[in-house]
Amino acid sequence: MALISAELTLFLAVAEAGGFSAAARKLGVSPSTAARRIEAFEQGLGARLFKRSTRGLGLTEAGRALVEEGGALAVSAKALADQLSHAETQPSGLLRVTASTGFGRRHVAPRLGAFRLAYPQLRVELRLEDGFVDLIETGLDMAIRVGRLPDSTLRCVTLGPVTRRLCASPQYLSRRDAPRRPADLGEHDCIVVGQGVGGHLAWSFQGGRFWPTAPAITVSTPDAAVAVALGGGGLAHLPSWLVAEHLARGDLVPVLAQFDLPPERGAGVHLVWPEKPPAKTTAFAAFLKEELASLFR
Repeated sequence: MALISAELTLFLAVAEAGGFSAAARKLGVSPSTAARRIEAFEQGLGARLFKRSTRGLGLTEAGRALVEEGGALAVSAKALADQLSHAETQPSGLLRVTASTGFGRRHVAPRLGAFRLAYPQLRVELRLEDGFVDLIETGLDMAIRVGRLPDSTLRCVTLGPVTRRLCASPQYLSRRDAPRRPADLGEHDCIVVGQGVGGHLAWSFQGGRFWPTAPAITVSTPDAAVAVALGGGGLAHLPSWLVAEHLARGDLVPVLAQFDLPPERGAGVHLVWPEKPPAKTTAFAAFLKEELASLFR
């Protein structure tokens, strides 16, 4: 990465070598080309940098000043170039990530400690917020998005598909016979998210939909519905990523799994970023893909 001009680089090489020939060989140009470029460099600066004689070259006062300042600039430029190159190839610096509140709190935040143990040279800023976040405007490195992605120029890795699962606690099913088909749900205590009755409350299954028109319990967030179901409050129809760990532990039990719809095309948990990712972004993507693999089995 060239952070200082080619002319300054050539000047410093000539000054160090004490002549055009040795500097030209080092830089892969002809001595005549090197001499012409130095003359043009001097004309652009409006100052003579070398004293020319039959004995060779000597630095003028302006040339000595430029050697001192330009040499320090070259050292700083190399250090900066090395730092930038390191950031592209080695995970380091600050990683800024955004995720929806529910998914981020449940599945991302608890894993950040393990990620930093693996990459202690990285710092992480996690922003939990619902709604669309423009990565370019906010300067964030990555977003974790749940659902279907609109067409965009963002780069994307999909962690896995998202479906909906009907489930209840063993406690609830110990006192109520499990439904055998969706039509039986009208006889059960249903937990719904939202208010009122309408299409947004429909629970979709293979073969049709069920509308819990008289839910036993209505809550305002999916997390609250999980808590009610865990407490034996009834049946809940929730995103797979929200209940996968509870199902794996047996805290919740799948109900009518044979009627589950297949994942909707394009619906999933996605990692997106606005450009070719630096090492810190690819490291976090690989970490999450491995850590969250069990959610999508």
